[in-house]
Amino acid sequence: MATTGIDNSWVNSCPLIYTSPNAHRKLDVLGIWLLAILAGHKRYSHITGLRGDTLSAETLGTQKMISEDALRRSLSRTNAEQSQRWLAPQLLGSVQAALNTPWILDIDTTIKPCMTPGPGDQGWSAVEDTLKLAGWEKPRWVVVLRRGVKADLALRRKIKNAVGEQIELLMPAQDVEVWDYAVLVTNSTCTLDAFGQLYRDRADCENGVDELKNQWGWGGFTTQDIERCQTSARAVALVYNWWSWYCRAAKPGARMEAITSRALLLAGVGRAVKHAGQITLYLTPMHGAKDKLLGLIANIRAALSYVRAVAEQLPQVDRWKTFLDYVVAKITRPLPPWSRPGQLIMQA
Repeated sequence: MATTGIDNSWVNSCPLIYTSPNAHRKLDVLGIWLLAILAGHKRYSHITGLRGDTLSAETLGTQKMISEDALRRSLSRTNAEQSQRWLAPQLLGSVQAALNTPWILDIDTTIKPCMTPGPGDQGWSAVEDTLKLAGWEKPRWVVVLRRGVKADLALRRKIKNAVGEQIELLMPAQDVEVWDYAVLVTNSTCTLDAFGQLYRDRADCENGVDELKNQWGWGGFTTQDIERCQTSARAVALVYNWWSWYCRAAKPGARMEAITSRALLLAGVGRAVKHAGQITLYLTPMHGAKDKLLGLIANIRAALSYVRAVAEQLPQVDRWKTFLDYVVAKITRPLPPWSRPGQLIMQA
């Protein structure tokens, strides 16, 4: 974070203001919050387990590890408008430099698009209704999608009051219709016959949401006021973006989910040594895949060394953009020189 400059941008733009000489610094508040999010915590009470990690606090430049109550009170000082002005630009800035990368949409022409599935179609058929669950302030629009299952399958049923909860396999007869259902709660204004295609086009978008909810604290850090919940959700998404880029720098060829990358890259015993005004951090990995880990750390070191080298020659350069350009270049293959159609080189 210090090498790419995102720590200064995040801390300096934070709207928290303290006037008391005994108050916490913004860096102390945001530092413990960052560590909690990186550790995969989902509750403020989990922060207590980090208060003994003085090495991480020293690495981030914090003076002390604040308590969970101090973090709650600090976040309550930020209203919705301040949170939006602070974190929305940070979220966009965490990915904006990579959005200009050329890309190609790979379309599989063997898949038959079903734009308007009907009752006799092999695609999705849909019905609609309204539903109001307990806790909802108003009824919501519910769309139920159904399509026939064409593949062979076996049904199973648990037999109650049986020893060991025995499972009985049921082989459906040929005249039995088996359906695959999907229930969607939406506020979309699309027509009913469009939801089948919309559901197909979701691609793997839910994978990122699933990782944020189950492997990060996107659904956690909840309080009774919506402002702090929104701020926490934005902060988790921001740290998620930062960590994703960090992992792609470590392993450009494949994406690493937090459930594996966190244990691989964060688990270790550290020792800080101060000499001549500099702090050297010695890490002893505790993971069994030591050789693999050393290769990942070498890739990260190469990426950060590149950023430092560019920043020394061009002090005004955007270091975070430089880092993203380096990682994107490692992910994408270099394209061959482009030739005009009349100048194509024929190879035997």
